[in-house]
Amino acid sequence: MARILFIDDDDGFRNALTRHLIRKGHTVTSIGDYNKVREKLDVRQFDIVLLDFCFPDTSGSEIFSLLHLVQGENDFEIVNPPNVVLITGHPKEFIEDKLLVLKATRCLVKPVTKEEIDRVISELTENRARESSIFESRRNRDTEIF
Repeated sequence: MARILFIDDDDGFRNALTRHLIRKGHTVTSIGDYNKVREKLDVRQFDIVLLDFCFPDTSGSEIFSLLHLVQGENDFEIVNPPNVVLITGHPKEFIEDKLLVLKATRCLVKPVTKEEIDRVISELTENRARESSIFESRRNRDTEIF
């Protein structure tokens, strides 16, 4: 199961989806306030970040940038950074260019169903497990060489 950071200012949506994800067996950290994101963020703890694109006091792109700034400020290397899934009420055409610029993994347009979220999380979790396995194999091979 996945370790998920869910950032969304819509309390009702965030709370309902958080309960659903926990029932599915995921570990979820749910944050609805931009300032708390800045305080609590350590992306090494997460496999997937579900990120609302629009906040009253900032934007999803600013938070997305913060994910990467935190990585640099803490001076650590993330070999397998979390997948970021943008969740937005904007039309898909509006957000597609943002996906390319931000290098997000996926974009879901509200209203989004629990089944859509489950499918995306399942796909990303499977991909991450494969990538981790490949990385471990390479690291073990490189260690043997030296």
